[in-house]
Amino acid sequence: MSRQALATIAAGILLALIPIFIAHGGYGGDILVAKEQVGPPFDKSLIYIDRYGIEGATGIILNKALPENQRLKLTAFIRDAGIPIGYGGPIGLFDRIIVLEEKKSAMPGIPLQYRLSDWDDAVRATPNLLDKIRQSIKNGDQHYRVFTGSVSWSPLQVESEILVRNEWYVLPSSHDLVFQNGTASQWDALEREGPVKNKSKANHS
Repeated sequence: MSRQALATIAAGILLALIPIFIAHGGYGGDILVAKEQVGPPFDKSLIYIDRYGIEGATGIILNKALPENQRLKLTAFIRDAGIPIGYGGPIGLFDRIIVLEEKKSAMPGIPLQYRLSDWDDAVRATPNLLDKIRQSIKNGDQHYRVFTGSVSWSPLQVESEILVRNEWYVLPSSHDLVFQNGTASQWDALEREGPVKNKSKANHS
């Protein structure tokens, strides 16, 4: 069978799966773990998927530090704020500062929720945001993370990378994964245990 025919079949399968993705909420709120074969800039990455839908998906890389030479290119306000800045991805690098906030539900049994906001939007909602982030870091509360840049996928691209090209493991988000606590939350441990830990939407939706 030709490569073009295989691509046509794969595209047809993905289109047929769209209603299933929508019914199960897709991959929004999940974490993608790059498999060994994934190349730069997403090699050895853990990516939190924020927005997911027919129009595509967006997210941030959780486990890569921002190199010092790139940190120097940030605005003085963010650069000198005294808070850690992570490398969120190549889209909007230096131009877009993103705040990840962990929110607990008032109702018991509801999983932790994670919200991504552009810095300006987050400050409008919480004028003392910088002080809250600093205090959270000082207290070791781990309620916030700050990133520059993000990642995005065009329609059906993330499904193709997961289901057809087999490039990612999918895990439900958790506090330790989002805040990279402990060696078990690091990429090498997760990739090594991928066949065991990989979850389908049917198992955790």
